[in-house]
Amino acid sequence: MKLRLRFFFIVILVVFAAPSILNAQKSSTKTDWLLNSFPYKASVKVSDQRDEVILSNGLVRRSFRLSPNVVCFDYLNVTSGQQLLRSLKAEARLTINQVDYNIGGLSGQKENAYLRPEWINTFTTGESDFKFIGFTTGPALPYVNSKRKFWALNHSQPKGQKISFSYKAGVKALEGLT
Repeated sequence: MKLRLRFFFIVILVVFAAPSILNAQKSSTKTDWLLNSFPYKASVKVSDQRDEVILSNGLVRRSFRLSPNVVCFDYLNVTSGQQLLRSLKAEARLTINQVDYNIGGLSGQKENAYLRPEWINTFTTGESDFKFIGFTTGPALPYVNSKRKFWALNHSQPKGQKISFSYKAGVKALEGLT
């Protein structure tokens, strides 16, 4: 009798659990961006105070603070919740006449293994860093107008959004360079 009851409960468990397992598998395949990219749209959002910009495509999100200089403070894998950023650095580095110049970014983070949001307000820009002066947004335009002839079902050009940050030199020797 005990054996039959156990078997009965196992069967009930399987019967009621199976639909939720199957639905979980179906929902994960419905939202797989390689199979169905429709729900994943690129966006550029600017905060009301115009002091932060958020880039997102449904898979990753990258957030920038614009003052006192452009710095990426959040880079998140949206699908897993994993934070991909641990420290603040320059957005780029430019070498002119063997001198390195940071483009954007902030200095002052002593611990690079992790980042606490309250630290950001204590960071500063370097004297010779290129400073943020503005940005433009718009649709992403393809660099190459390719005509696919192979197996791809999607024959249209990639779509998305772009943001372009502008900077000016912070030292007299490079005055006028943007």
